[in-house]
Amino acid sequence: MQADKLFEDALVAQQNGDHDRALDLFAQVLMLKPDHAAAWMFRGLLEDRIGRPFNALVHLEHALELQPRQDVWCNYGVICGKLGRYDAAHAAFSKALEFGNVFEVRQNLGDLYIRLMRLDDAEREFREAVRLQPNNPVAHGNLARILIAQGKWQEGHKENQHRHRGLYPPRPRQLYPVWTGQDLSNHVILLYPEGGYGDEVLGLRYALAVRDKFPNASVVLESRAPLFRLAKRLTGITVIAQDETPPAKPDYCCGLSDVPLWLGITPKTVPYPQGYLNWPQIAPRWRRPSVGLCWLSGKRPLQGWTDRLMKAKSIALPLLAPLFEHRDVEFVSLQLDRADPNLIEQYKITPMPDVHDFADTATIINSVDLVISVDTAVAHLAGAMGAPVWNLIRFDEIVTYPPGAEFYRSMKFYRQAAPNDWSGAIQTLTDDFAEFVKVHRAAAA
Repeated sequence: MQADKLFEDALVAQQNGDHDRALDLFAQVLMLKPDHAAAWMFRGLLEDRIGRPFNALVHLEHALELQPRQDVWCNYGVICGKLGRYDAAHAAFSKALEFGNVFEVRQNLGDLYIRLMRLDDAEREFREAVRLQPNNPVAHGNLARILIAQGKWQEGHKENQHRHRGLYPPRPRQLYPVWTGQDLSNHVILLYPEGGYGDEVLGLRYALAVRDKFPNASVVLESRAPLFRLAKRLTGITVIAQDETPPAKPDYCCGLSDVPLWLGITPKTVPYPQGYLNWPQIAPRWRRPSVGLCWLSGKRPLQGWTDRLMKAKSIALPLLAPLFEHRDVEFVSLQLDRADPNLIEQYKITPMPDVHDFADTATIINSVDLVISVDTAVAHLAGAMGAPVWNLIRFDEIVTYPPGAEFYRSMKFYRQAAPNDWSGAIQTLTDDFAEFVKVHRAAAA
């Protein structure tokens, strides 16, 4: 009875966010009752939640020895996937499916296949997840991203409509009638951004596409503060701040990411690949050649679940050390936050000047010869400006740059050849950079 009471108290502490107390209570349960499978499992899940996945695996292995249930196998597979133990993750999900065909296992198996770039297999799993839970917007969202990644944009963007049923909090903008492709002549449409700032930068082209398609429409674009000054330079579009009252009541509203569906845009017809954002040039302030550098991805402000993605997209600055051997190149930081000042000093990187928004970042991009960035908003901004940018992208990047689509003509890609392995991509970039420096030296001679 004492162990059961302690177990209940541990669950309450965990629910209340008191992780230390919950861990201690679970440990007391296991001291009294070492064969308490649920305590092993819940303590393992908590170990994973606080960032100790190896400890989590040990706990879940004990739980599986005592009681090999479907949910334990599924959680074990998820944590193995986080640690890059993909064969073990696949085996765990296969074991879980032996207990029955359930939504959670199909979802996680689909995500694993994406990490392995087995896109056809991922599509199969996500379709099965949708069949099992046809009203689940998360299931439709996952199917949407795999379809978009495969170039099946119309079907993918239709699936993505399900997000409006609860994947994200309701938008005040959706108080207006939702645009689904109607003729906008002599009408007012309000377009609004979604996702991270990189998504917003990429999506600004779609506001221009709506303007081009309906020259007699009044296109109003909502812009978040960091991009407001840049968005204001889009011609023929009224730009307002986030949640600002539009100057005239909109007849329709639409998220920027839905525009490709209603305009029939395909990977081969992406508008404005040559660039669509401009910012005044200034006299170069750095010696030549100069390179803007961004090595850490930002966190999406509305999506707290993206921590794993943020880490997967980022690069430890020492991995780029071969670039800094070129002493005549000036490296300028494009890293607004989370940059280690000691490393910046060690590699003699010029700290990012006084920057308040992406327009200030655009000023720096205009003044350097090249941008080297991980796949974050800075890379999107440079591409949208038509500036030369080398983009380091993770192995399983599937949605933003699908095959056959050219979003940024000035962007060159360096993709990981294997999950979590930057070595090959950085070696190729280093070789190309040596040639870049050679060309600039020759031009300056």
